Amino acid sequence: MAGIDSLIQLAQLAGAGGRLAEGYGEYQAGKYNAGVLNAQARQVATNAGMEEAKLRREQRQEIGKQIAGAGSNGIAFSGSVTDVIRQNIENQEMDALTLRYRAEIDRAGLKAQAKMKQFEGKQALFGGIAGAGGKLLSSFGEDALKSRKPTVTVY
Repeated sequence: MAGIDSLIQLAQLAGAGGRLAEGYGEYQAGKYNAGVLNAQARQVATNAGMEEAKLRREQRQEIGKQIAGAGSNGIAFSGSVTDVIRQNIENQEMDALTLRYRAEIDRAGLKAQAKMKQFEGKQALFGGIAGAGGKLLSSFGEDALKSRKPTVTVY
């Protein structure tokens, strides 16, 4: 009977170890996924910076063409011509700022997801520890009940 009890205890310990390993595995996965999301957030910021630089370069070229076109046609830079060019510059600035803002929103979303993955991983680790502890306590409780001798009270 002692051999069977030892096997049962071993199985219960293995179950507790399994819960602990599962929680640790999920914790590691959460850390990894958070790292991936943080890398994506950095890439979004880098790409946005490059896109903004490209957009501003193209915008400067377009304004230069407008100014050169007006000058080659003999149009004086006053009144409505300068107003149109100024408005175009303002519109282009808004386009560049909108691109930057959208990238910042995307980056912030990825960073928030990364924090959530880290949190979920930690919760899984704590859950694994609690599950393993619960399994061990349950095992010890069952063993204590089995080894307890019934008592008879005589009145």
